[in-house]
Amino acid sequence: MNLFFLYIWGKSKIMRKSLLKITAVICLWAGGTSVAFAQADKAPGIGNGDFELSHSSLVNKISRGLTQTPEVNTLFDIQFNYNATAQRGTSGMAGVVWTGTEFWVSAWAVDSMFTFNQAGTITGRFKVAGVGASNSGVRGMTWDGTHIYAGANSPTVYKIDPVTKTLVSTFTAPAVVRGIAYDSTADGGAGGFWISDYGTDIRLISMTGTQLSSISAANHGLTAMYGIAFDPYTAGGPYIWAFDQSTSATQSDLVRIKISTGMPDAIIHNVMSDIGSGLSSGLAGGLCITYGLDPSGHRSIVGLLQGVPSNRLFAYELNDYIPPAYDASSDTIRFIPAYTYHPLFMIQPYTWAMDITNRGTSSLDTVNFILDVKSGGNPLYTDTGRIFNMAPGTSDNVAISGNYTPTSNGVYNVTGYINSGVQADQVNINDTIRYNMIITDSIMGRDNNTVQGSFGLQAGSSGVLGQLFTTPAASYASSVSFFLRSPKVGDSVNVDLYNFAGTPLGVIATTRYYVFTAADTVSGVFLTLPFIGGPIQLSPGNYFVGVNQNNLNRTLAYTTFNFQEGTSFIKFSTGNWTLLEDANFRFTYILRLNVQDPVLVNVPKVNNNAELSVYPNPASGKLFVSVAGADKGAIISVYDLSGKEMFRIENPEMSSQIDINRFAEGVYVVKLISGSKVLTEKVTIVR
Repeated sequence: MNLFFLYIWGKSKIMRKSLLKITAVICLWAGGTSVAFAQADKAPGIGNGDFELSHSSLVNKISRGLTQTPEVNTLFDIQFNYNATAQRGTSGMAGVVWTGTEFWVSAWAVDSMFTFNQAGTITGRFKVAGVGASNSGVRGMTWDGTHIYAGANSPTVYKIDPVTKTLVSTFTAPAVVRGIAYDSTADGGAGGFWISDYGTDIRLISMTGTQLSSISAANHGLTAMYGIAFDPYTAGGPYIWAFDQSTSATQSDLVRIKISTGMPDAIIHNVMSDIGSGLSSGLAGGLCITYGLDPSGHRSIVGLLQGVPSNRLFAYELNDYIPPAYDASSDTIRFIPAYTYHPLFMIQPYTWAMDITNRGTSSLDTVNFILDVKSGGNPLYTDTGRIFNMAPGTSDNVAISGNYTPTSNGVYNVTGYINSGVQADQVNINDTIRYNMIITDSIMGRDNNTVQGSFGLQAGSSGVLGQLFTTPAASYASSVSFFLRSPKVGDSVNVDLYNFAGTPLGVIATTRYYVFTAADTVSGVFLTLPFIGGPIQLSPGNYFVGVNQNNLNRTLAYTTFNFQEGTSFIKFSTGNWTLLEDANFRFTYILRLNVQDPVLVNVPKVNNNAELSVYPNPASGKLFVSVAGADKGAIISVYDLSGKEMFRIENPEMSSQIDINRFAEGVYVVKLISGSKVLTEKVTIVR
């Protein structure tokens, strides 16, 4: 049996605090399509874009913050973007180099090599005897004008004749070689190589493997490098470019490191923002810099993006870029209590803060953080915080001085934005963060209703994925709602509610089991599972909600928004509870605890525990309707605001999908009639 292990890599706190960034991030939710991310060297067939964790990969303990700022100028103009997988038939490509006449591309999991012409057409598949192994191929390649030099995840460097496709010789480097880049200026002009492996020092070695110098990992701050390239051409250099992986399905960064300082500078570009458009996930691969591919005469940054469902062979224009003098960016908005969904009967005053970075080249005298809260277009609250004298490349956190308490159920539109006063910000697209705060009678959740990926344990494993919830008032826990991306027919899921003190303790309640059907595997399934025995009385305090993986249902959806350290855990059946961030992951599960006000629970009523949930909201393409505890003969209907019935399901399943492509944009009402109980939920349809 083949075991596949997931390693998620990231940038250190040094990077998050001192790095100027120019990058772009996309977050996708498209008709139920899960955005996923995976390991470096991810083998084909792990899952449908899903992201699974083996027990042994918990030893990798690193994390990364994400930013959202734009790329600018012509530096990253796309020269070409080819689908390499379509011609090979399978994925798993890694290294790439241009020899002046053709591209050489390697596959990481096998010892096969491929050639492509300048038009992106595959021209050959072959093996170079003595290079790599049947289950471990070349990861990185470089070219000195005559020979190709390759690294295959070991200290051995292979010298290859590209004409005869034969091994000329080998030498041993002082460290494992994953990324490799030829430097003609090294060793007094004799030439040498820069080598790297994920989060190691970037070493400069001679043509025979003697170490000449290095850029320390503590300085460059990268922990996820795959390919690297040497750039002596760009003004201000020389530089090393590193193709760096990320903890996000939609982020694989090109990072420019100034050799004289060993630090990344103002240039970072997310390859997934343009080359990877249309992919569900992507990982960094090989990298090189070359000349002669662009008819206009520009040099090229050539790379290989390990994408799902296709690997992309691409090239960007290499050009000089001058960072703006004034650019403050809003990196992360933080709020307490840290819930985007909050029951009104538990409501507390909300406070906000913003993580801000000066990404320009000049100091900023004043940066203002403005917080606005609206509902239905009506302004409800505004406040301002300020920070003074921000040096270039520094980050800080600024909070507003006041707080706001929602007073009724509804959707509250929260906007946090920044400005730099008289020093006009020259890049405005990175100034604003928006999200919705949803106040209801019953829902507690941390997510922003946007699926960015799905996560689970290795297929065949059993264990728990879950999240902490803090109830500030007495309540009754009635059910749990969550979204699963790719469950398997016949497998099952249920949820446990735990006491919590530092880690989950004993189970105090369990939901019903749900067995997956074929319909659930098409676009995923949004479930609401009630607790056995009815609502469970809770005192104010901390509780943990854990989704049980019994065998194959390895796809609990997540978002990277509003990640909170110390709240999300992983546990294999034979292991201990592990914090998500200690296993290299920083995201929020699409997982909600549904609670009831004790005042309402104690009111005498007909014994009908039916519950209704809809997801996503707003919706586009498909709407998932989840029903728990409904009587036989229950009916789900969808009405427009004129009262016209647009859709009806009789005797609904626990989870149903509604195709809403034929519905016009607007607000609709989903109604559940179960015995004497009538429940409604409003949903907005957008295009």
